[in-house]
Amino acid sequence: MPEMTGILCTVSEVSRRAASVQALTDKIRAMSDEALNNFDAALLSMNLEIAADALKTVQEMAAYLSRPVVETSRLWKNGSGQYETTSGYCFCEGSAIEVLVPNHKCSTDASHWERTRLQYDGKDYYLAGYPDLPLVGMAVRVRMGDQP
Repeated sequence: MPEMTGILCTVSEVSRRAASVQALTDKIRAMSDEALNNFDAALLSMNLEIAADALKTVQEMAAYLSRPVVETSRLWKNGSGQYETTSGYCFCEGSAIEVLVPNHKCSTDASHWERTRLQYDGKDYYLAGYPDLPLVGMAVRVRMGDQP
């Protein structure tokens, strides 16, 4: 398996080309009707925009993953009702959070790291996309540059 650094470099190189994709999209939109059917231009342009957005998302994730992990710990609920790590990093509504999500669909009970957001329903916090997972005791990672 290639080193993560090499993968991140490749992702960065591909992502730099996203500007070229956007420029191509703009060029297609400006083409005359004789050069390209309007419906075809719109379809191609839309798909290029989807590709450019996906490349931007990948680039943002690569930048995030390139930051070193400064803490791996488990969440606990403090006296204010917020969830925090062993070293005191507190999460509030809307906070990005990297959690070790159990894979209930796999018979080997494998888990995977996922970046999501903390939400609040008026009673307690929960993970976006995983409202039924208990937060107390959940493994989390905090990366350099995350805001407390």
